[in-house]
Formats: sequence, structure tokens, C-alpha cells
Amino acid sequence: MEPKARRAFENEHGVEVSLFGLVVSRKESWLACSPDGIFLTSITFIAAFDYSVLKCRTHENEAVLLEIKCPFSRRGQTLTTDQLLPYLQKNDALELRKKHTYYAQIQISLYALELQQCWFYVYTEADSLTIKISRDEEYLAEAIPVLRKVPDMLERILQHVMVQ
Repeated sequence: MEPKARRAFENEHGVEVSLFGLVVSRKESWLACSPDGIFLTSITFIAAFDYSVLKCRTHENEAVLLEIKCPFSRRGQTLTTDQLLPYLQKNDALELRKKHTYYAQIQISLYALELQQCWFYVYTEADSLTIKISRDEEYLAEAIPVLRKVPDMLERILQHVMVQ
């Protein structure tokens, strides 16, 4: 369903989404992400993931992360029903809940890719919704130091297990 959603996103927003597979962070070699896609806000195709390309931005041409969700529970239904998906909340507009794991996934991906914005695209065959999410420096200031401890913790756990 995700390839179909990606094509719908491209048509809806007039962009061409590039795919990359696993991308390892330049700053933190232990950190990587698999973006659903990256696109430029102007119609340009990114041939290969290159951090220098992402630094060449103008106001009309910024690299943006695409995160796609195709909720099976809403297949064939509209998304604007009274019963929201568990990861969405309504304030003035629909937003991604900051306490949800999708928010963490997006923020960590933005950090790893050195990007400033993600377009969170929720798709069913009957409806779609795009929520623009900016990089949250406060969130990352708390999350990244904790994540930096994970490789050492895993190494200690493995050493402990291997000794027994």
C-alpha cells in the first residue's frame, strides 16, 4: 500500500519522491533511519543521497522527509471521522501526538538526515492527510543524549551474558 500512497502523495503535492533505503547519520555512526522518501519542495529528483545536496537550499528548494502511514484499520474510509487515529489529536488542526512513537521516529530521522521538516502523510484509498512537522530541537536535546548511551549499554549487556 505504501508505493500507492507515495504515488498519491506525489500527485497531490506535485513533487517527486526519492527512495534511499537505510541512511546512516554522518554525526552519529550508530544512528540510522530508513526514510519512506525524501523530496525537494520544488520539482527536482534527488539521484543519490548526498548530504551536500541537502545543504544547497533556497526558500523554494528544501529537502523534506516523507513519512507515510497507511492505517489498515481505516482502509477504504475517510480520515476526518469523529474517531481519530490514536496517533493524531485535534487542536486548531489535526496534529501528530508528541507522546506517540511516530513523533520520536520522525524527530530522530530528521536528526539523522540533518533535515528540518517532515511531511507526515496518512493515506487510505478513500482519503489522505498531510501534517507538516518541524524539527523539535528541545525534544532532540533530551532524546539524543539518552540514545547515545544505548550502544554502551548493549555492549555491557552482551559482556554480562557472555560471561555467564
